Amino acid sequence: MKLLLALVSMFALNNIAFSRNIEFPSKEEPLFNISIPADWDLERGDYELDATSPDENAYVSVWELDSSDAADEIEKTIVSHLKDHAKKIKLDGKPVQVHAGGMNGVLYTFDAIDKADGHTIVVLAVLITANNRASLVLAEINADDAEESETDAVNEILGSIGPSKAKKPFHAKLTSDKSAKSSTSFTADTPKIYVQFTGETLEVGDKLRAVFVAEKIGGDAPKLIDEASVTATSATCQGSFTLINKTEFWPVGTYRVKLFVNDKLTDTLPYTIESE
Repeated sequence: MKLLLALVSMFALNNIAFSRNIEFPSKEEPLFNISIPADWDLERGDYELDATSPDENAYVSVWELDSSDAADEIEKTIVSHLKDHAKKIKLDGKPVQVHAGGMNGVLYTFDAIDKADGHTIVVLAVLITANNRASLVLAEINADDAEESETDAVNEILGSIGPSKAKKPFHAKLTSDKSAKSSTSFTADTPKIYVQFTGETLEVGDKLRAVFVAEKIGGDAPKLIDEASVTATSATCQGSFTLINKTEFWPVGTYRVKLFVNDKLTDTLPYTIESE
């Protein structure tokens, strides 16, 4: 069988004829774009999709993980998924860092045997992470029966992964000063932390809300620090949310700001507080 995915060219392909370009998991909360051939059978759920080649020798499944923290257990997640229908599951070599259209990704390759008829399965799994979110794109190919066209289709599906093409309601960044550059790390004595935003496709009257959360501070559980909201006055309006340090020092640890538009989570900005 033709060698799957020459790594040099991986994620450089984007030529699927008559393909369906899909914002995953949704147009409202896209993480990335992926293309599925028009002749493949496609099923979509709220946070997952499944696609099968016409001859059913190739299969691609995509789902969003609960959080990017789940990436630490990704090999177990893949094996657990495969155990339902495969045996003798073996990781083929070390995971490889890849860049899906500029997005960070990790490629895992597995070999397995189908429980039903004993054919060899080649598994390609790509972990995609962005904005503190993570998704898994998992492709399975029947190595004994798949036609070259099916192998090519899988290569191009994985090669089509790239940043979402959907326009965002707004763009936001964290800063320590309204004139400062974006940052994701602040010192404990930082007096104020700003979330600066610029609208792109907002509608007049949209409610923008920022929720500041302390994720890990010593042994404490995550807790709400503060929240604030503003109303959009135009599609491209600009503004900022300000979190004021009311004590001498912020507790060292990890934090995040959840950004909502009309109570729908639109973006998450993680940051850390360092001692120095």
